[in-house]
Amino acid sequence: MSGTDSGLPSPPWGILLKRARESWRPKKLSMRSAADRAGVSETTWRHTEGGFEVKGGMRLPYRVGASTLARMARAVGIRPESLSASGRDDAAVILADMLARGEPDRDPELVPQCSVEEQILATTIATDFKKEIVRAHRLRGHTERCGPYEPVESGLTALSASAAS
Repeated sequence: MSGTDSGLPSPPWGILLKRARESWRPKKLSMRSAADRAGVSETTWRHTEGGFEVKGGMRLPYRVGASTLARMARAVGIRPESLSASGRDDAAVILADMLARGEPDRDPELVPQCSVEEQILATTIATDFKKEIVRAHRLRGHTERCGPYEPVESGLTALSASAAS
């Protein structure tokens, strides 16, 4: 079940993971295979892609930790810039560090086939998602920050700063 099937929208980083996982060739990766490659449970992968978890019979938003998301992104060949564009600067910085240390980011026998157009689409989805969450939050009369979905500066600045040091 995807985030939209649950009534909760999938977060942009969940959509990005799903697109990357399904774009692998010669065949797409199953959630189980992707989770194994990342060293996480299939349940964690499913929660992250869908954006929710079920607790006490209720569907609740799910936000994966930054280091776990970085490992998941690395497992399916997502670059730090794409992760940052999805709204997860925290995980993008960790992923950039993993790659800078030379940790492998993919199985050489499998190659993701994510086009530039798909990365642009993921960025557009992320922007639209953030705007919708903020709009819905404000319509409900909330004036404080909207949690992890509050629009923030691009993480590319943070990535550039960490690469320079």
